[in-house]
Amino acid sequence: MKGYNCLEFWKVFEGKEKVFFLFDFDGTLAPLCRHHTKARMCRGDAVILQKLKARYRIGIISGRSLRDLRRLIPFKVDFLVGNHGMENPFFPIVNKEEIVREMRQLALLLADMFPSVIIEQKIVSIALHVQRGGGSKKLLEKLKIFLKNFPELKIVGGKNVVNVLPAMSMAKGDVVRQLMVKLPMTHFIYFGDDVTDESVFNICSQRLHTVRVGCHVRSRAQYCLRHQGEVFPLLEKIIWRYCGK
Repeated sequence: MKGYNCLEFWKVFEGKEKVFFLFDFDGTLAPLCRHHTKARMCRGDAVILQKLKARYRIGIISGRSLRDLRRLIPFKVDFLVGNHGMENPFFPIVNKEEIVREMRQLALLLADMFPSVIIEQKIVSIALHVQRGGGSKKLLEKLKIFLKNFPELKIVGGKNVVNVLPAMSMAKGDVVRQLMVKLPMTHFIYFGDDVTDESVFNICSQRLHTVRVGCHVRSRAQYCLRHQGEVFPLLEKIIWRYCGK
């Protein structure tokens, strides 16, 4: 991975290029919190994002539900995807009512199995939240054993969280590929911080530029920022250089 100060990153914004910015939410646009319900974008950061939107198109692809994202984002973005790609405008959820009912039943079962874990039902998926250092790897292994009896489900890991989704659900990378096919943008820039974003980082395309928040030697992202606190200073620099022209 390279730092964003390298010349090839800034070439994306030269001329009259059509650029689409895509962001994860937790750990990227908002700092990670001990409890997922406390996560918020800072007011000043939201203003920066709105200024960026005045020049470029903006989308958010998150593990949160669409209902949650609409509550947390103080203005309308161009593209909004929830539940790791499952809630997206390209492919409406088939048998949604049945999935919601099954997830409710599963959430009750998991709450009995893991009483020390916070269970979040995200309408069509479930998130199991653990405290930092609270044994997410052990939880993941136990869930894998338990879900062998449920071939219609899959597990998606994350930072201090384990997600349970329908096996047929799309990943973030699938959504970005669809977006690149459907929209005639010159460049797409994706910011993410977690293992769930690696499906995007793995895409090989000259039109896609990926930025990992928090450098990791095993990540396939092209560029990296050291931490979430560097995201909005970078966006401010882009606004200062290019949005006034």
